[in-house]
Amino acid sequence: MDLGCLKNMGYPGISLPLTRLVSCMPEPAAKLVPGALDLVVRRISAARDGTSAATEAHSKGIKTSSQNEARLTRVIDSFMRRGFNHFEEYGSIVKDVIVATEGLSDGDPKSLSQTARMLGISPQKVKSAQSLFWDSILEETRRPLRRNSKSSKKRPLGVAKARAARRWFLASFLGLIVARAGSLVIDESEESPSKVAKLRFLARCSGVAYTKLRGGPGGPKSCPRTRSSDFSRTGLDRPGLALLGPVGSLEESISTEPPDSMSPEDVDPAKVSEWLDRKEPGLVPRDLQRIASWICAQRAKKLTRIQKVILAMKRLGRPAHYSEITEVYKFLFPQDDISARSIHSCLWRGSAGGQQSEIVWAGGKGLFALREWGYSRPEEPLAVEASKVVTEKYAETGRPVPLTIIAAELGAKRAVVKRSSLLSALFGNPAVRYLGGELFVPAGEAGGGEVDSLDRALREFECRKPPRGPKKKGDV
Repeated sequence: MDLGCLKNMGYPGISLPLTRLVSCMPEPAAKLVPGALDLVVRRISAARDGTSAATEAHSKGIKTSSQNEARLTRVIDSFMRRGFNHFEEYGSIVKDVIVATEGLSDGDPKSLSQTARMLGISPQKVKSAQSLFWDSILEETRRPLRRNSKSSKKRPLGVAKARAARRWFLASFLGLIVARAGSLVIDESEESPSKVAKLRFLARCSGVAYTKLRGGPGGPKSCPRTRSSDFSRTGLDRPGLALLGPVGSLEESISTEPPDSMSPEDVDPAKVSEWLDRKEPGLVPRDLQRIASWICAQRAKKLTRIQKVILAMKRLGRPAHYSEITEVYKFLFPQDDISARSIHSCLWRGSAGGQQSEIVWAGGKGLFALREWGYSRPEEPLAVEASKVVTEKYAETGRPVPLTIIAAELGAKRAVVKRSSLLSALFGNPAVRYLGGELFVPAGEAGGGEVDSLDRALREFECRKPPRGPKKKGDV
């Protein structure tokens, strides 16, 4: 399709969405696309030039996007009226029944009995008018009437009139996609019910699937030809996220992986949006973001609080304080309203399983790590581990053990070793003796002679220094 004219008229970026829709249409509808698109382009161009019908004459010179959308809405409504005009030979009953059962006026589809009471006719006439319309519009589902049938059911439209009606409804559908700037995702909780009903109706007229995205074992629910009454029976009338056209790889991505194999990228909307952009061409960036946020929300529903905390820690990739883990948690799961105290509680509960727990206390106040990173929960206090390191290293070298060596040996067992905590554990430890210069030996050892001579030299130097007194005037 040559969509350069739409780009020149200020509607860029909708070439791929329209191509995606046409590729999934049945052959009878796809053949009508060039003529229907030509109608859309000519009517939009006429409306922009001020040469349209009297109903659109007052839209001349409009520049704002909201007014342009209103102008396109009037063009689309005129297309729909032209489509219904082909059913005038049956009176107004066909149009009235379809408007009521599809909810085109107020966004609330009526059942057969409700429509019959509202129009003052029998439910059988309502059903007959509804079947007549859809048998005429959906050419691929038409069935010839039985010759021996004595039913009063009216025959569908002729081939020429049915094709003309389908072309006008298809033009309405394409015009609506142009008005939506190529967006194929409908958030039914944000858009008006009448707009949603119109999109659903025109998609069915064009043979395009209207797919409700639903999480769980059932996956997405595609209803290209579902009757209006079926929406209330199957639960599809609940507001949610819907997609026009084929589901494609979304069906694969919607199925949530087991929590143990899930990575932080699987719940990050930005990463999921990049994945969709590679797998699902033909969707505008806004649609990709909506679907990615929806997929991440569906996956998050199947995770426990502790599993979410583990994903936040994997996103950090290093031992961290619980306050920092809380910030990453809120970034990955913005729908959860949680405090840092609750995250701290989850971390302690997750680390209370012994060797089976994946979360490990890192040895510092409020610091936690993951066991898969090679850390384990310290089994003994810091003072006991420090004295063991001093004893082992002194036995190997026969020399006093520097503080840097002690910290390095403890760092292989603990995620975080603070200098202040280590000094407190050493100086208050009866099993360790301090020699000076950040050197330590076991308490039962006398210490190296080099250290003793250094301490003796320092004491003698201090004694030889002259006493300091107040300076006198004239002293240099």
